[in-house]
Amino acid sequence: MPLPEKFFFGSCFFLFGVLCASISFGIFTIIITSVTALFSLFLFFGIKKKIYLSFFFLLFLIPVGSVYYTLRDQLMVRISPNSIINADVMITQDVRVLENSQEAVVDILNKEKWKSGRVLLRLRKFPEVHYGDLLHIKGRVEYPSEKGYAGYLEKEGISGIIAFPDFIFLGENRGSQVLKVLFGIKNFAIHSFEKVLPPKESAFLSGVIVGDTSGFSKEFKTAMSKSGTSHLVALSGYNISILVSAIMTMCGRFFSRRVARWIAGVCILGFVIMTGGQASVVRAAIMGCVLLFVGTWRAKNPRNLLVCTALGMVLWSPKILTFDVGFQLSFFALLGIVYLRPALQELFHFSNNSGIFLWRENFLSTTAAQLAVLPILILSFGGVSGTALIANICILGIIPVTMGLGFSIIFSSIFSFYISLVFGWITWIFLKLEIEIIEFFARITQPIDMSVNTYMIILYYFFLIYLVWYMNKRTMTTIKTDNNNFKRMG
Repeated sequence: MPLPEKFFFGSCFFLFGVLCASISFGIFTIIITSVTALFSLFLFFGIKKKIYLSFFFLLFLIPVGSVYYTLRDQLMVRISPNSIINADVMITQDVRVLENSQEAVVDILNKEKWKSGRVLLRLRKFPEVHYGDLLHIKGRVEYPSEKGYAGYLEKEGISGIIAFPDFIFLGENRGSQVLKVLFGIKNFAIHSFEKVLPPKESAFLSGVIVGDTSGFSKEFKTAMSKSGTSHLVALSGYNISILVSAIMTMCGRFFSRRVARWIAGVCILGFVIMTGGQASVVRAAIMGCVLLFVGTWRAKNPRNLLVCTALGMVLWSPKILTFDVGFQLSFFALLGIVYLRPALQELFHFSNNSGIFLWRENFLSTTAAQLAVLPILILSFGGVSGTALIANICILGIIPVTMGLGFSIIFSSIFSFYISLVFGWITWIFLKLEIEIIEFFARITQPIDMSVNTYMIILYYFFLIYLVWYMNKRTMTTIKTDNNNFKRMG
C-alpha cells in the first residue's frame, strides 16, 4: 500500500476511534477492535499475506484514538457544579456584549496565580469589562441544562457558568499583547461601521465581517434563521467555504488562478484578524485555506489534505468531532463543495460559465453545501428553512462585494472619515438589498420540521456517495467517448 494510502486510512481509523470514545463507546470499541486486530495478526503469521498485517495496524489505530480521547479528557481541569468560587480570575477571551449583559470566559487563578479551571461569567452590562482584566469574584458554578450547550462549553474547557457574581476590579492589561491588538482591531472595525452606516446596516456588516451579532435585534435574528442565512454571520467554515468559492470564481474572470488564490487568501487572513484570532475563526480559516488548495479546478486527489486537516484539528481538540457544530458544518460543507458540487454540475448539465451575478456558481456551491450538512442542521436545529436555497442564491453573489467594501471602510477610516463615508454610502446600497432579501424570504418561508435517526443518516450519506461515484463515472465515460471520437476524426 503506497504511503499516501496508508496515511489516509490510518487517519480515518484513528478518527473513528476518537469518535467512538466521544459517544461513550470507547471501552467497547477498544475490546472489539483489539480482538479483531489480534485475529488479523494471527492470520498474517498463518497465511503470510501482508494485507492482514496492514489490517492489524489499521485496527490498532482505533483503540489508540479512543485512548487518546480518554487521556485528553481526563487531563482537562474541571470544577464541580454548585461549587462556590471565591478567587481571582483573568478574562482570557474577547468579551461578548449582549443586549442586557456581558459574557466573559475567565481562568480561575490559585494562590500561585496558576490556572486552576475555566468558567463563563455572565455579568450585567455595566460596568464594562475587557480582555486581560483581573477580577476577584464570588459566585456559584452552575452546569447548563441544555445538553448541546453543555457539550460546547466542555469542548472549550469551560466547567460551567457563574451568573451575575459579586466582583471587584484588581487590574487590567494582564493578557497577551498580541491578542489585545487583535481584539482592538476588531473593535475598531465595528466602530468604523457604526460611524458611517445606520444601526441596522452597521450591525449586519459587523456580523458578516467580524461575526459580531451583538447589535442584532431579536426580529432580525429570527428573520435570518427563517430565511436560512444565519451562516452568513457564523464564525465557521460553512460560510467561508462558500465565500472562497465565490471569490475564486469572481476573481478568476479578471486574474489568473494563482492571483485569485492570493486574493482569497488575503480575505481569509483579514477575516481572522478582524475577528480577533479566536479559535473558532482560526478553524474556519483553515477550512477556507484547504478549499483554496483542494478546489475542483486543480486538485487530483484532495482527500489526504482534507483528512490531514481534520486530524490536526482533532489532535488539538478531540471533542470537536461531537461537540462543535461549527466544525461539523465546516467540514461537511467543504466535502460537499469539493466532491458533490462537480457531481451536481454534471447532473444538471451546467457549463463552466458562472452566469449572471454568479448564480450558477452560487446555486451549485450552496446546494452542495446544504445537501452535505442537511442531517447536521436537522439534528442541531430540528429542521431547515424551505427558502434557504433560493435566499442564498440571491444573496451570496453580492456578499463578497459587500465584504470588500467593508474592508475598504475600515482601511479608509484610518486616514479620513470622509473617504470612509463615501465607501459607507456605496456599501449601504448592498447591505440594504441583502437585508431586504433576508426579510422578504423570512416572511414567505415555511419551516420544514424534520427528525432523523442514525439509520436514516447513514442511508442518506450512502446515497450522496453513490451520486458522486455515479456522476464521476459518467463524466469519465463521456471523456473517453469524446477522445475516441476525436481520434477517429483525426
